[in-house]
Amino acid sequence: MDDIDNLQAEAVDKFLNASYGLWNALLTVNGIILATFSAIYVVNPGNNIFLIKFIVWATILSSALLVLNYLMRRHTYYQMVIRLSLRSVTLTPEEKLMDHKDAVLRHKIGYYGENLSLGLFILEISAIAWFL
Repeated sequence: MDDIDNLQAEAVDKFLNASYGLWNALLTVNGIILATFSAIYVVNPGNNIFLIKFIVWATILSSALLVLNYLMRRHTYYQMVIRLSLRSVTLTPEEKLMDHKDAVLRHKIGYYGENLSLGLFILEISAIAWFL
């Protein structure tokens, strides 16, 4: 049983590292895109104004969604730490159900937020290709 638990813990750890790596990469690239196209707008606001504003706003929204994912994950682990520190306290079935519902909701928000952020990133790259 310990081997299964160790494999599960290792898989979770790898999943989290991959997620954080993806989010860090996207935040870095979004920061570069935001800085570049904000500067282009300031230097030459007349050319392709709609496209530049679209890229800037898509980048801002994508970054905000990624930060939301970090916060949701942090909150999830905070709740886990609290529950693990209160192991001696028995939760009622209603409390367990609420915990489960909260965890599922946080997971769904994170899942859809991450995918929306990736979709926005693809749109940003497409708009940049159009711009160039």
